[in-house]
Amino acid sequence: MSKTDPEIPDVTPDLFRPSVGRAWLTAVIAVAAFFIPQEIPLEWYPLNNPSSGLRYLEITCAANATGNVRIYLQGIRGNNDLDAIGWPIGPSEMAFTYTFPLPDMPLNGLRVYPLDQPGELRITNFRLLNRRGVELRRFTCGSFTTNAGVEVMPTKEGWRMTEFRRSGVWEWASIDFGHYTAAEGMNTRNLQRCLLSTSYLALMLWILLLAVFFAFRRPEPWRKTTASMAFLALLGVLFSFVGNRGLIRNSVRYSLVELPPRSTKLTLEMDVTVSRPAIAQLFWDTGEGFNEKDSCISPLGDSPNEQTLRFPLPEKTIAALRFDPLDRSGRLNVRRVRLIDGNGDVRCTFDPDAFESVQQIATLKKQEETMVIETTPNAGDPILLVKPKPLAQLNQVRSSISKQATRTGK
Repeated sequence: MSKTDPEIPDVTPDLFRPSVGRAWLTAVIAVAAFFIPQEIPLEWYPLNNPSSGLRYLEITCAANATGNVRIYLQGIRGNNDLDAIGWPIGPSEMAFTYTFPLPDMPLNGLRVYPLDQPGELRITNFRLLNRRGVELRRFTCGSFTTNAGVEVMPTKEGWRMTEFRRSGVWEWASIDFGHYTAAEGMNTRNLQRCLLSTSYLALMLWILLLAVFFAFRRPEPWRKTTASMAFLALLGVLFSFVGNRGLIRNSVRYSLVELPPRSTKLTLEMDVTVSRPAIAQLFWDTGEGFNEKDSCISPLGDSPNEQTLRFPLPEKTIAALRFDPLDRSGRLNVRRVRLIDGNGDVRCTFDPDAFESVQQIATLKKQEETMVIETTPNAGDPILLVKPKPLAQLNQVRSSISKQATRTGK
């Protein structure tokens, strides 16, 4: 009669069995790893669910030399290559439009490095816009401050940036917003990114851990197997936060940036060219008719290059707007008209044909995107009126800002 050998107990340790000690150890490691810097955060965001609030940087430019253009986005992280836009450019007489999506972070300025070698960059259009194509902020020649190596000069259709290289240094010009600006819905989108990216990474980690678990799984009841699978899910969640630590921490920092209240001050801006030096004047009627007290003067210099007229508006409902383009005979070309608030944001734009003739106007016609205004010979007081539709749009913006200021108590 043969004896059966006694069963030898399996003493192999179960590395996947949940325990309080293992849970605490995992949590401590995950928390410590969360504070390790992460230069490029993982990010997963479905492209089939875009937001109209996303911002884009649009620039139309041409160069007379081969080189590279770089624009640094000024935010809470300062100048760094991760928050920069760059592209190669070659010599061309024709300007091309480049559009770049911007990260969902607060901005307080831009730094433009025109070329990485001596040359000239000609810019005809430079602005921020949203996904719907609505203009959010427009930059002009006067928006820039420069260092000794870059010169910014106006042209007929915009401005040119000329770089003078000094010992291989890449020179720059900067735009200071004066405060932080953020895209509409930024915090909501960043929260979605954090939740979706963390959930996606947690699922991927759990699947990998399950693959290892079932490859080395010891025979055991399914009740215990389920407990081990739940413990592995906890590991996946904890370390998904570690994997997305850069995205999460940046999103929190962005949400804490203090943005300025919406300003109730409005300014009407026009980009124009003029045939001779003159004075432009804007009158507004708030119930007392047109008079010198309710008006603003903007001089036009002796230059064929583009100039920007700025007329601060009253904080009242405007019944009528009168525009005297010149105080003498001549020609004025209006390229763009926009309404700017006190924060520098574009609240609305108007078509250049927003005016109608009243007196001493010989020509008032639209050529492509420019309104040509030519006075009669020997004109001394040419007058235009703003049409009812753009005037109503202006008052609607004024009303919207006033309501918002009332709600926020500003």
